[in-house]
Amino acid sequence: ANVHLPSDKHAVVRAGSKLPRQLARRRELSSIIGHLQTTESYLKRVESRTEINHLIMGDFNCSASELEDGAFAGGGYFQDFWSEIQSASSEIAGYTFDPIDNSRAASSSLGQRRIDRIYLNTGAELEPVRADVIHGKSKVDTIPPSDHYALCAQFLLRDSEPRALYNPLQYYNAWAANAPSSKDSMVAIILDSEEMEHIKGIYDSDSSLLSPHITLLYGFVELHHESLDLSIKAVKDSINGVFQEQPSSSSLSSISFSEESLDVFEHR
Repeated sequence: ANVHLPSDKHAVVRAGSKLPRQLARRRELSSIIGHLQTTESYLKRVESRTEINHLIMGDFNCSASELEDGAFAGGGYFQDFWSEIQSASSEIAGYTFDPIDNSRAASSSLGQRRIDRIYLNTGAELEPVRADVIHGKSKVDTIPPSDHYALCAQFLLRDSEPRALYNPLQYYNAWAANAPSSKDSMVAIILDSEEMEHIKGIYDSDSSLLSPHITLLYGFVELHHESLDLSIKAVKDSINGVFQEQPSSSSLSSISFSEESLDVFEHR
């Protein structure tokens, strides 16, 4: 997957209001991971593929620390190609945006930054062997073709077992670990309104408020048409995991759970 995440320089507008740049980047990255995870599931189910390699590369427009606060890099799903090859010394820091050396970027006040990266899923069959920053200068023309330098990578194919982006048996779910949280959604148990009709004063069938429910988690994740199935799958795996870890003497053992009961609805 090739990315060009929002920069701190340009505003990102959603629904008429400006979106924090870090949240905008996380939102786009989460969407990409969701697509990769869905593709991975399809290849395993339809084509019986067992070893799938994921590459996410491009202009991330942020520092490495921003990508290490979740499961993307910090949690071990993806590894930074450059860090696997080079050290953090100034001689090989890997600056792809360099106002000091690149005349096309000289007007920027952001300073030297390594914002163009290549990430590889952990344990992939592709083994990093070399990484270089391509400055693009020639003897004839000393002006680079872009304000960003290019990143060149070389791989070797090895006998390995890539870490899956989705593995319910081991609670691996890269999308769920990276999806931005939102106060616009929640996880709840919806109660049968017909059975509550006799409880006067508690439930008003003419009310415009949310159906009678028990809130389990307020502040869930951002939901849109592309993430509905992913969100249901994440909740299903979490619930199944809780039931599996409970001893037979637990009060939860008397509770039945049907995966068909999971659904997403919009309340206005």
